[in-house]
Amino acid sequence: SGQLFTGNSATVAAARFEGFVSWHDLWRNWAVSLAGNIAGCSIFAVLAILSQIMNPGSAALAISSAVGKCSADFLPTVMKAVMCNWMVSMAVFMAGA
Repeated sequence: SGQLFTGNSATVAAARFEGFVSWHDLWRNWAVSLAGNIAGCSIFAVLAILSQIMNPGSAALAISSAVGKCSADFLPTVMKAVMCNWMVSMAVFMAGA
């Protein structure tokens, strides 16, 4: 099954520090998960282009959202990313509990 990199970056690290997986397993998991996420995003982008769903209105919204997120200050953006990762990891943990 597919996994988001954000969930794997915490849950597999926790398994590593508890001794359930090796460092090799951790790095392999992260690499496969990240590569899969990048491939999935790329395929989705190609399909969005081919299906022509990016009309002028939605394209402008996507561009303004990206510019807004990329122009934010670094530290608050990193803190938001960390907190988002915590929420995703907690959801993964609770789903498996």
